[in-house]
Amino acid sequence: MVESTIAAISTALGEGGIAIIRVSGAEAVNISTKILTRKNFDIPGKLYLTNLIDDDGNILDRVLAVHFAKPKSYTGEDIFEIHTHGGIFIARLCLELLMKNGAELARPGEFTRRAFANGRIDLSQAEGVLGIIKAQSLEAIKASARTLSGGLSEKIQEIHVKILNVQANFEINLDLLLKNVNYSAIQKYKKLAQTTPVTRDIAFVVNDDITNDVIVKMIKKCADKNILKEVNVFDIYKGENIIEGKKSMAYRITLQNETKTLTDTEIEAEVNKIKTGLEKNISGLQLR
Repeated sequence: MVESTIAAISTALGEGGIAIIRVSGAEAVNISTKILTRKNFDIPGKLYLTNLIDDDGNILDRVLAVHFAKPKSYTGEDIFEIHTHGGIFIARLCLELLMKNGAELARPGEFTRRAFANGRIDLSQAEGVLGIIKAQSLEAIKASARTLSGGLSEKIQEIHVKILNVQANFEINLDLLLKNVNYSAIQKYKKLAQTTPVTRDIAFVVNDDITNDVIVKMIKKCADKNILKEVNVFDIYKGENIIEGKKSMAYRITLQNETKTLTDTEIEAEVNKIKTGLEKNISGLQLR
């Protein structure tokens, strides 16, 4: 089932510096460019300066616009954002123009629902989004941020793996026992407990001439070789120029201790050690 293209004002209503109107769906780009003077947004993730116009071509505002291509967007669909000046009327006018050209008004939480439906976040991360929005204290922000970053999901997955191991161990023992099989010879090869791998993401801005191989080698050099299992580029426009001579990079590292489950403190210490090493050894690197 193809879902409709939705639009909504993503920032709080009120006067401010900017207002962000977000559009998501298969027709997000086509609908949005109908109300802008610029028609070409060929570099995903790049902000373009353009004009907001009405049906008669009258300029209404000087805006910034950006396209996030599927599946590398919040919802997993094509997303288009228009950043107007932060007046209540201009934001509503922009939304009305989008709806007039084919977009539907998004229901409350619709963008996050689509992110969940398209596998961009799980249920606990969706709850983390709401937690950050409604947080009234720094501790609430930190707790929700851990949930949003996948901390709760990792803990649940860790428990899930352990339960599966217990179940598998129980069933094979019962099966062999009922068949009167002597399985002492294979007992030494069975793992009665397994440690769970964890992933962490490191994102930064780096000079444009720094290659992917250099980054990967430096991460491996800075990390504890006994627990670093894998390094992967993940879900980002690695070659995108965000400012002149710079580009955005992100890596997902997998950590696992073969003899014990790593604690949160040990994981964060290892990540911080890698970050420190990257900053020290790569000129012009800025962590995000």
